[in-house]
Amino acid sequence: MTFLPSSIRRLLAGERSLLAFGGASQVYVSGLSLLFSPWVLRTIGPEAYGLVGVFLIAFAWFSLLDAGLTPALTREGARFRGGSGTALGLSDARRGLEWVVGLSALPLLVLAWFGANGVAGHWLGSRTLPIEDIVLSLRLMAFILLLRWFSGVHRGMLVGFERHATLYWIAALSATARFPGLMFWFAVVEPGATSYFAWQLLVSVAETMLLVVLSRRVHRTTPSPGIREAGAALARIARFAGSHGLVSLLRILITQTDKVILAQLLPLATFGYFSLAAAAAAAVNLIVLPINQMLMPRLTRLVANGDERAMVDEYRRVTRLTFVLIATASATLACLADQVLLAWTGDPRIVELTAPVLRWYTIGNAAMAAGAFAYYVQYARGQLRLHVIGSFVFLVLVAPLLYIAASNGGLRGTALVWAGAWCLYLVTWVTYTHRHHLDGEHWAWLFGDVLRPVLPTLVVGAGIAHAVPWADGRPALVAQLAAATIVLLTTAAVVGGFVPSGLPSRSDRLTRSK
Repeated sequence: MTFLPSSIRRLLAGERSLLAFGGASQVYVSGLSLLFSPWVLRTIGPEAYGLVGVFLIAFAWFSLLDAGLTPALTREGARFRGGSGTALGLSDARRGLEWVVGLSALPLLVLAWFGANGVAGHWLGSRTLPIEDIVLSLRLMAFILLLRWFSGVHRGMLVGFERHATLYWIAALSATARFPGLMFWFAVVEPGATSYFAWQLLVSVAETMLLVVLSRRVHRTTPSPGIREAGAALARIARFAGSHGLVSLLRILITQTDKVILAQLLPLATFGYFSLAAAAAAAVNLIVLPINQMLMPRLTRLVANGDERAMVDEYRRVTRLTFVLIATASATLACLADQVLLAWTGDPRIVELTAPVLRWYTIGNAAMAAGAFAYYVQYARGQLRLHVIGSFVFLVLVAPLLYIAASNGGLRGTALVWAGAWCLYLVTWVTYTHRHHLDGEHWAWLFGDVLRPVLPTLVVGAGIAHAVPWADGRPALVAQLAAATIVLLTTAAVVGGFVPSGLPSRSDRLTRSK
């Protein structure tokens, strides 16, 4: 936070203030994305918006090239702040990652430049969008992806040093440029797929430059002059990076397989509508981002200090807070899916097509967010074996089901399989993982911290959906949804978020037994 004005630094000095600021920043970023997505779809057309969905798939797959090195760098930064490692070693690791990105850029750009024609002609089912626009859009995507990779290295350094407020400001500024700024861009140039991605490229350039400057200010130690030292620094973190890279591969295979299948099976316009609903359902996962950004380095530091009890307490405390918010978002999006989509898009045709996607993907994403907490504690310990095994088994079992569901049940069938698979993962593999990493706290965590706010809030949400006479006009409908969200947030807070868990922890039971 040293890059912020002193008055703001004092305001955000407390943990609750910082967490509230992170939540507000994420709400702002997500709100802009959700607010402008229907406008972007109408402005550039559903087929061009389908390319936005393709970009999101490409962004997820492209992160595999990092091979877990950036998360490993983040972890090294947190360990350095906890008293492990050296300043020079950390600078060399950052320099090594910059070399990796730089050396990868040219062959990747050549591949993207010459491969765009094949992807545009044989994989994407466009009916009205000119093939030249698709090819140019794909090439612009390649430049954006490389910049995102390079900027991610420096973002990871800031996360490791827990400069969360700085990152929240950057995220808010970038979102403002990407969405409201797009309106001014489209007033100057003709709206379309190529102009959309050209603007995103310009924003990515500015964001990357800012992150590089701030990363070098937070850790000023000059790296060793040669590439050999940078390679040695990367070798020191290679074991954890390799494990994390495998985790990333499995995560992307799990979370993107359905989208790859649907992009191939569906017309590009229909896939664009699916992308819209999937983006809304992803709001559940976006809630977790500012929280896990704070939690993962903090848990790592507590483990490095040998403070096991404090680590477990922090883990459960943050879970409780997180699932008050997730319960609210899940009940709003899942139980009131039709009303949310109608108020958001104003198009009954989109509501009919995508309401099941929003409903069931929201449930699946909430279960996935709960399962991610088991990963956080394994990350802090540097032991990812169980997460790798669980992700691999999940992929092997679920990927064929997703293909069958997409081929035969379309969007609804895919969404149902998605929700059911993640709920099953939560109650089976996460339970097994916590037996090894949470020291007897799993059932208190699951029922007291996760399900306690979620289940009653979903019941209240279902009651609201059936009991309220919903308005036909969008302004009145938005007002009703706002009131319903307040009721759901209050329900989640009362039953599970801001009161102690009803199930005693293992330490409480031991204390009572004594």
